[in-house]
Amino acid sequence: AAAQASQAYSRMIAEVAATHSAAYLPLHERQTEVLSRADPPPVPYRELTPAAGVGVLVQHAVLRRSLDSISRRRGLLLTTDHIHQNSRGAALVAEVIDTFLPTRSG
Repeated sequence: AAAQASQAYSRMIAEVAATHSAAYLPLHERQTEVLSRADPPPVPYRELTPAAGVGVLVQHAVLRRSLDSISRRRGLLLTTDHIHQNSRGAALVAEVIDTFLPTRSG
């Protein structure tokens, strides 16, 4: 259900961008592509609660676990909690943005 909602939101954002002649960055599509190629085992989606958010914060700040380590422990490839990016997810965001930036010449 969450994946379908995310896909629907991305379609709506793309339509609004097209209507207003704004750039649309296909992050959702790229994330879906990466996840499809990796074919990870399913991880049930859980709504992000304040307690879950604090859990990531405690693991990162107190237990000194990297965001990538938190992701691995949870079986997630791009995020720590289905929302916040780990280094791989952040690199993907940067890649998508980079493809839309004009190239600079000398």
